[in-house]
This record gives sequence, C-alpha cells and structure tokens, in this order.
Amino acid sequence: MKLHSYPWYPDDWRSSETRLGMNLEERGIYRELLDHCWIEGSLPVDDRKLKLIAGASDDEWQRSSKTVIAEFATEGERLHHRKVDNRRPELLSYHSERSEAGRRGGKKRAEVQAQLKQSFKLRSSSASSLAIAEPQALLKPSTSTSTSTSTSYSAGAEEFIAAYPKRTGLQVGLQTYLSLIDDDGEKSAVFAGLDRWKKSEAWTKDNGKWIPEPSRWLTDRRWLEYPAPAQPTGGYETPPFKESF
Repeated sequence: MKLHSYPWYPDDWRSSETRLGMNLEERGIYRELLDHCWIEGSLPVDDRKLKLIAGASDDEWQRSSKTVIAEFATEGERLHHRKVDNRRPELLSYHSERSEAGRRGGKKRAEVQAQLKQSFKLRSSSASSLAIAEPQALLKPSTSTSTSTSTSYSAGAEEFIAAYPKRTGLQVGLQTYLSLIDDDGEKSAVFAGLDRWKKSEAWTKDNGKWIPEPSRWLTDRRWLEYPAPAQPTGGYETPPFKESF
C-alpha cells in the first residue's frame, strides 16, 4: 500500500548527523530517495533505477551515490531505511483508519438524508412539489385539517429558510428543519444560533464562501456552537515604520 504523506520535522533534519555529513547535492538526492522510500516502503537496489528516482544526472549520481546509499540497508532485492521501517506501518494504519471513518461517515450521512426525505414525505405530502427559487414558495399552507402545532412548525421552517444566507439547497433545508426541529424552545435556539453564525468571522469573510447549505448546518447541529465573531472593520491605523538598525 502506498503512503501519500508522512511527518517531516525540519528542526530534526537540520540538526541530524546525516544532513551534516552531506553536501548540498547529496542532500537533494537523499531526500528524493527517502520520499520514494516512504511512499513505496523500500527502494530497488538497481543503480540505474535509483538514479532515475532521484532525478540525478550521471555526474551527480557518480559523485553522490556512495554517500547517499550508505544511509539505506540492503534486504534481499530491496533497500530499506530504518526509520521508514519503524514508522511506516503505524502511519499506514492511521491513514487506513481515517479512510474507513470517512467511508462510514459518508454512509451515515446518506442514511440520514434518506431518513429525512422519508420523514418529510410522511409529515408534509405537498412539500415535494414546492419551488426552490423563492423562500415564500417553499411552503404553502395546507388545505387539509392540521393542528396548530404543525402549522407553527411549518411557519418556523419557512422563516428559517427565508433567514438563511446561503440560497442553495433550500428544499432539502426545509425538509431537514421539519424533521429535526420539534418544539418552540428548540426553534428559539436555532434562530439564536443562526444569528451568531451570520455575524461570525467564518460566514462574513470571502463573501460568504464558507457558509454550508442549510441542511448540513442543521444536521450537524451547528446552532449550538459559538463561532468567533467577525472582526470590526475601519478605525485601525497602521503604526508608523521605525527603523531598527
């Protein structure tokens, strides 16, 4: 299995005996081979292949290969590096766990979205035919008999969609609100949280580029968070430049 990233500690490298014992040319070739070793787990012993991996010319390889190859150990038909052999299995396990966690998370989100859509169909059969473009058209009063509680939930959903600053994903956002928000107390918390996010640094910078779609914001229960508020603009003067020499 290939490893596409690994930790690199510049301070350790700059003070290591390996680096101090090499000239600039040797360091460059060594780093190229070391990167490949981390990715693949080992290196070929073939001199020509090593030169190609390092991207070195014939003269560069002739001058530097002896010093560089001394940092690797031959095991069978491959060259190995002690630190890579010690740390790489741990990193492979970590990356595998993260990949599996991402796969499970994606599957769970898909299940939640399917449940939300099904729940919405059961609670409001008319909502699926509503227009997306304008929030006023997203939720029309039902002509069938309904309780005052369900009417309140519908009004809250319409109000939320109208107030949410990102104007995409509104239909799914409406469905999500109706499925998740069940009482007036939670509605108040949602709108208070939305107000905090609308004034936050994350949502006001870059013309709102980082604002998630309403369904994602609701599903992640972001209204419970307290994001950093936007920094005030204006009134700041750059201090005068002072020479320090």
